[in-house]
Amino acid sequence: GPEVLTYQSLILKTAHALGLKRRLFTFNLVPLKLSRLWVKLITGTSKDLVYPLVLSLIHRMVAEPSRAWTHWPEARVSMDEALTLALKTGPIFEGKVGAAEKRVLRSHEVRSIQRLFHPAGVNAEWVASEYFHWLPRFFGTLIRVTVAGRICTFTVFIPAIKLLILEKSEERSTPDRQLLYIRGGLLASSKMVRGRLEFREALGGKVILAAIHEFIPALPWFVYRFTQALVHVWVMKQFDRHLGRILITPSRN
Repeated sequence: GPEVLTYQSLILKTAHALGLKRRLFTFNLVPLKLSRLWVKLITGTSKDLVYPLVLSLIHRMVAEPSRAWTHWPEARVSMDEALTLALKTGPIFEGKVGAAEKRVLRSHEVRSIQRLFHPAGVNAEWVASEYFHWLPRFFGTLIRVTVAGRICTFTVFIPAIKLLILEKSEERSTPDRQLLYIRGGLLASSKMVRGRLEFREALGGKVILAAIHEFIPALPWFVYRFTQALVHVWVMKQFDRHLGRILITPSRN
């Protein structure tokens, strides 16, 4: 947009648009390295996002004239106009703001995205297939992963204890995007409606994104964050390393 605003101005403008009263206090003595810690703690956001963002505050976040918006002036939107548009169309702000905020916080829906190494000559369909072939070998006897047609089941110790059940959506899956709905299991909440795992090509096919959307865990949120969530990220990192090491056989589907 055409305006130059401070972060404080952005916060106050947003609060005013929401009909909220907020007071801001400035502490110039708090070092950034300490600030990034408490920002992570009070927001619950990953340090991979918080740390670089907070440390970047030492720089002026204003575009140089040579890097200014080069498109037609009609496309520029003022901050006040952008806020008005967001409040009219954003699902979080529909109805009463307080009620919407409480609804979002109660839901504890998980959205987790990892970027994976994309081997040359293969697509997202191949990567998804390799993921489910690799999982049983990776977990060994600890967790069993079985694939039968469209259904993938995670079981522990004995087949009767099903941790997660995934079903591939044939009608919504394409070679560059594989979609699997989470249909149940001990680790999934019965309140979940559209939880899903997705493998998708991005950046013109340069990377593969592995994403979980609208997943609601059965575990209490605090327990989930420090157990199941961390295990998922760790497993995806190991799979990313696996993709970087294997010898590609493109004929395999």
